[in-house]
Amino acid sequence: MTQARKNDRRPVRHMVASKSFYNRLPPGAELIMLSPMVMAMRLPQVWWELSTPFLARHRDRPEGHRAVFEKAAAVVESYGAAQAEIARSAALLWIDAFSGALPDPVRLSRSLTDLADASIEPHSRRVRANYRRLRANGRKRNASAR
Repeated sequence: MTQARKNDRRPVRHMVASKSFYNRLPPGAELIMLSPMVMAMRLPQVWWELSTPFLARHRDRPEGHRAVFEKAAAVVESYGAAQAEIARSAALLWIDAFSGALPDPVRLSRSLTDLADASIEPHSRRVRANYRRLRANGRKRNASAR
């Protein structure tokens, strides 16, 4: 009997797949966990497009084009979110300075963490959407093959 069953909790493999587990993760952790899976699901489609360009161009949006343009859009969003977060934390710093408060190291470190989360969030959102889309497409293909 495993340790998870002794404590009457669900095993870890079920907890990883639950939505509540992903909702508690910071965006960077989710990005690290889902990126390899998205790449593994996307590469066979990109290889097919590269090996048969005459068939791939007739599809509405080939996977290779989608991958490139999504990354470019995520980078632009990431720059915008990072600049907005820098402006917010700079404004809070000056408000504290003019009110006579001493710089708080906890607030400074929290602002750096918020900056990192804001710049990673667009990439994480795209990877999450790609994972759901590619997983659903794979299930449809497997169901039609049976």
